[in-house]
Amino acid sequence: MLTLSQGFAALDAVAPTPLPGPPLWERYLLENPWPLVLLLGAAVVVGVFVLSRLGKPRKARWIAGAGILLMALVAALAWGIETQREQLEADTRALIRAVAAGDVGGVDGLLAVDAVLLTPFASRPFSRSEILSRVGSEFAPGGAYRLRGCALLAFQAHIADDAAGQVQVKVRADPENGPPTPAWVRLDWEQDAAGRWRAGGISVLSVGGVAGGMGRGPVP
Repeated sequence: MLTLSQGFAALDAVAPTPLPGPPLWERYLLENPWPLVLLLGAAVVVGVFVLSRLGKPRKARWIAGAGILLMALVAALAWGIETQREQLEADTRALIRAVAAGDVGGVDGLLAVDAVLLTPFASRPFSRSEILSRVGSEFAPGGAYRLRGCALLAFQAHIADDAAGQVQVKVRADPENGPPTPAWVRLDWEQDAAGRWRAGGISVLSVGGVAGGMGRGPVP
């Protein structure tokens, strides 16, 4: 008998193999420094408490000042440096918003000149011009698949080299006339001559509620 949890699982999109994550120093120093800042703060509090109990107020003040300065430096470093993964996340979010709104111009500005779309429901890739045409006909006002909203549920990014990166995202589309639909999508990004990221390959990997909805994206 199919249990309720199994039923919900069957409606979810099948998760692909995760992409490699960034180095730990990059994740916790540049992308998410707050665990390190909190750890430093806790160490400062303990150090000041211990030194104060030992009757060493001067050292306690020195530890407090140095700790606060170090926490500020870590936060400033993370705020001032945008990693390539963070750039890819920003561009991916912008592309999702543009598609969901039927913004053909916005999508056009984020696609590579040779961009293609692969889905498990078509026998051939869609070209760049076909992608833009479908965005306009399906998601723009009055389109066949107009959305009332969408959400980015999971994000993975891997920088293959200085000019290529892969992203896997789980998105949920909320159509105006239908139930929410989750999907896993892969985007193969490449940098153009100006150093801007452009999506060269878009692959729909799986769609919730669709059996065998797996597709393989283009190799960068």
